[in-house]
Amino acid sequence: MLGPEDWDGQIDWSAGRIGPYSFVFISKASIEAWLSSAVPPNDERTLLRDAPDGEIKRAIKTVYENAKTAGKKPPNIKELASEVQPILKSAGYRTSNHRIQQLGDEFKDERRRPGKTLRSERDTE
Repeated sequence: MLGPEDWDGQIDWSAGRIGPYSFVFISKASIEAWLSSAVPPNDERTLLRDAPDGEIKRAIKTVYENAKTAGKKPPNIKELASEVQPILKSAGYRTSNHRIQQLGDEFKDERRRPGKTLRSERDTE
């Protein structure tokens, strides 16, 4: 078996020469072994299914319930997607941030009203 040290690491791609050799023989077994060792890319789009609206709404509801239980500020419509995506992903689903925002509009009552902050409300109590 030849290694880079056998041709001084010199490869002339334009002339098709590797060191002093004008051609190199690669066995079928070597090629098959190399191909089988290649790891296919882990493309999430092929692994995750499109989320139905019901699953997206369930995830949105979970995010708002978790915020309420923890006494934290519920996410606004722009922050919502970053909290919903991991829930959907763990369930094997995917969707766009835009779709989450569209369906999140139904949960307006869960979000805080403009004006007072959570901190200012705590300070007055």
